[in-house]
Amino acid sequence: MPASSFYEWAPGKPKRPHHIHARDGGLLAFTGLHETWRPEGAESVATFTILTTDANALMRRLHDRMPVILPRDAWADWLAAETDADRLRSLLRPAVDEGLAEHAVSTAVNRPSFDALECIAAVADPP
Repeated sequence: MPASSFYEWAPGKPKRPHHIHARDGGLLAFTGLHETWRPEGAESVATFTILTTDANALMRRLHDRMPVILPRDAWADWLAAETDADRLRSLLRPAVDEGLAEHAVSTAVNRPSFDALECIAAVADPP
């Protein structure tokens, strides 16, 4: 699943959203699984899930888990049907800390209808 970034909420009151993105501004690739199935007597349903793993050091202060983010050199292996299961399992690990950056953002991201650049603009993190 390609992504430019994602959000995680730091614990506390109130919870503060943080914007997590590639340090170099590039694309992230989350591992995922998809399936299309048909419940008896109903139309087909497409489903998708993003896999998670333990948090790396950068994410640990925000949450105890994070999406599995593939390094660019593993994208083809994840997508290839012939990739060995042991190789796939080896990819299910936390991303390297140096590849990610994060900063606090406005609580405006809590409103699903709000879609503006303010959603990714850094704000001061409260003490």
